[in-house]
This record gives sequence, structure tokens and C-alpha cells, in this order.
Amino acid sequence: TFHVNMLPTYQSMYPPGQAIFLAIGQVLMGHPWWGVWLSVGLMCSCITWMLQGWMPPQWALLGGLFCVLRFSMFGYWMNSYWGGAVAATGGALLLGGVVRLMRKPCTRYALAVALALLILGNSRPYEGFIFALPAMLWLLVWMIRRQMWKNTAFITRALLPALGMLTLGGTAMLYYNWRGTGNPLLMPYVVNEHAYHITKPFLWQAANPIPSYHHLAMRVFYCYHELPSYLLSRQPWGLIKLERLKFKVYYEFFVWPMLILMIPAILRMVRSRRMRIFPITLLVFLVALLIESWLPHGHYAAPVLCAIIAISLYGLRLCQTWRPKNLPVGAMLVRAAVMVIVCWSLVPLAGTVLDPYNVIAFSHQPPELERARLQALLEGTPGQHLVIVHARRSYIPSQDWVYNQADIDSAKVIWARDMGTEANEELLRYYPNRRVWMVDPYDGINRVQAYDGHSSQDTLASAFGPQPVQTSKP
Repeated sequence: TFHVNMLPTYQSMYPPGQAIFLAIGQVLMGHPWWGVWLSVGLMCSCITWMLQGWMPPQWALLGGLFCVLRFSMFGYWMNSYWGGAVAATGGALLLGGVVRLMRKPCTRYALAVALALLILGNSRPYEGFIFALPAMLWLLVWMIRRQMWKNTAFITRALLPALGMLTLGGTAMLYYNWRGTGNPLLMPYVVNEHAYHITKPFLWQAANPIPSYHHLAMRVFYCYHELPSYLLSRQPWGLIKLERLKFKVYYEFFVWPMLILMIPAILRMVRSRRMRIFPITLLVFLVALLIESWLPHGHYAAPVLCAIIAISLYGLRLCQTWRPKNLPVGAMLVRAAVMVIVCWSLVPLAGTVLDPYNVIAFSHQPPELERARLQALLEGTPGQHLVIVHARRSYIPSQDWVYNQADIDSAKVIWARDMGTEANEELLRYYPNRRVWMVDPYDGINRVQAYDGHSSQDTLASAFGPQPVQTSKP
């Protein structure tokens, strides 16, 4: 399975931040998507809380509503399992906690900062570290100037509780690594990178030798999806093309249509001792993204979402103060901009109502829906099942069918790749009490037939009733 370690432990390659919310949804509400729903709700509330520490409450509420419309209801952070909301929550807690801690040192704000660092470290470790660096340096400078190490109340009420939480969280992270890889200092991500990945995280790093993949699907993904970006970066024109793509993706996902407001806001913030932390953080974070070798995705930059919303709101506040000839032109422009953004946000809703399954984009039923249909069909069939997926041609890796539950052996339905008759026998011996099926996602009808080596006509429909009478042989 993509992005999953099979050895030494069956485990996701990614840090457990996103998975914790999926587990909460699975355990408490019966489905992991409710964990996504919870994480997105927390993101919106934490961003609103962060904005309240930097600007008047009515503007903070406006920023929270903008987050709901732009990055929650209609975004893929809400409508997929790729994540983004967890890291964005960590970023909001950090900037909101730091400014409150400097204003009123107390335990709850210190714990908010510590919790934010743990969330960032367990969702987007690299991007989270870069995002936290300016804010933590700012906090450190403030502590030195105020000589807070001489303040007993600050040490007992803020510093020690934060260090205690960080110690407990760091110990849990080391334990997680140890249970997954056998080494507390070895992250599952590094194990997966050594086993499967060709390219490394940063542009200046040389590529790994191409591994010996057991499945053509895995080789197609890493050689034709990941390797081209590395080859592009080796040439000046290719590097420029790759960086332009990053600017395009991150601009369209986070900034548009607020660029006209953000430019004067950034220029004004740089001159403000209190607010310059936002443009500094944004600049440092952008450089960190540009030196990555991966193709860009919106959730990579999730920690910086709160800063971008804060800069946009600051631009709106500047616009509101514009009164040429003592006319409230700026205030009218701000109201018009808010109304345009709200109305524009309804466009995705209309598209979803007209085409809820995105059939127009695919020109047919999306493959992930077909996989979900077969999963539901098998879950309603008595017994436990093993589905061997035989793909006769190449496919889009992000629409892969072979993935399973966390407790794979207890799952009612297990999906596996076809490795040929002889190699499949080892899997069949491991699961002797399961009904075994085979499916080809690209045969046109997604027929699921019994994998018994004898009859190819024993389809899944036989488990639900009589077969239709055939009047002629095919």
C-alpha cells in the first residue's frame, strides 16, 4: 500500500497527528470522517481565537467565517483524508498563545503554546518547525529583554508547565517511533523514504537508487509521479518551472483573491513592531517551501493559514480607513469585498448540488465511488472477504484501490494487489477462512468474481440471489 510501512511494523509513514483525529472519529462516532469533521471545526475556532488576540473581535469573527467558507465546507481538507486542518490548528494555537503569553503570562497560555508545538511536530514536522521558529525566537527575545528568568511567578506558572507538557509529548513521540521502527530516534517517515522513495525532501539532495518494487503500481507512482520533479530541478529551466508551479498552487489555494489587500498590509506590518511577526513568518515559510523537492499541495503549507488570514484582515482594516474627501469609500469597498467573497464561496456549493459525484469532470462515475460501492456490498455479505485487485493497465495513483483499515487482520474486507497465481497463494494461506474475490478496476464494469481457479462466472452477485438467465454464450 502507498505511504504505509509493512516492516518492521504495519504503520503509516506519516506522523500520528492526523491519524489521532481519524481514530477519534472511528472509535467515538463509527467512521473516521467524523474525525476530519472535528479537526476542521477545531481549526476554524482556533483561528478565530488566534485573531482575537491580534485584532478587534468583530474582525476576528469575520476571519473565522472566511475560514469556514474558503477552507472548510468546500475544500479538500474537509472532503478528504489528506489532512491540513490539524497542522493549521497548531499554527493558530501558536500565534494566539504567544501573543497572549507575552501580554499576560499564565499557565493556560503557556500550555497552548506547548500544545501547538506538539501538534505541529506530529502533523507537519518540517513545515511546523519552520513556522514556529520566528514566533519562538520572538518569545525568547521578549523573555531576555524582560529578564523573565528572574520572575518566579512566570517560571512556576508558565515555563515549568510548558516544559512539562513538552517533555510528556516528546516522550510519547519517542515511544511511538520505538514501537513502529524499533528505534526511538528513527521516524516511520525515514523508514518509508529509504524503502520506496527515489527523491529526497530537499532540492540539493541527490536521488536514491531506484528500489526493487514488488508491484508495477508502486514503480509507476515513484518513477512517473515523484522522479520527474527531481529531474526538472537538475536543470535551470526545470527548476524555474517547478518553482512557478509552487507559487501557482500556493497562491491559488491560500491567497487569491486577497492579493491586492495583502500587499499594502504586508508593507504596513513590516513597520509595526508588534505586527511584523506575520510578514517575517510568511517570508521564512515561503523560502522553506521553495527548497522542497516535492510537487506542491495545499496541506503542505497548512500551518501558515492563520497568518495569511490575519494579513488579509489587516489589509481590509487599512482599506476601511480610506476616506478621500472625507467620504467613507474604504468602508464601502470593504463591505463590497466581503459580499463578493461570500457570494463567490457559494459557487462550489452550486456545483456540488448540480454534480454531487463530480461525474462531469471524470466523464463517468469516479473510480473511488465504485470502490466504495464494492466495499459496502462486501460488508453486507456474510463472512470475511479478501479482494485481489488486478489492474490490467496503468492508473492514477491517487485513485488507488488497495488500502486497508488500521487493524488489517480484523477487517471484514481486505484489499490486496494481484501478484500472480503462485505469489497469491502465500496470501491465501495466511487468510484461509476468507472468501477470495478478484476485481479489475478497468474492465469497464468492475465485475467482482470468485478467485477459485476454476469458474470465472461465479460473480459477486451469486451471493445475493439467482443469476440472470443467459440466452446466448458470450
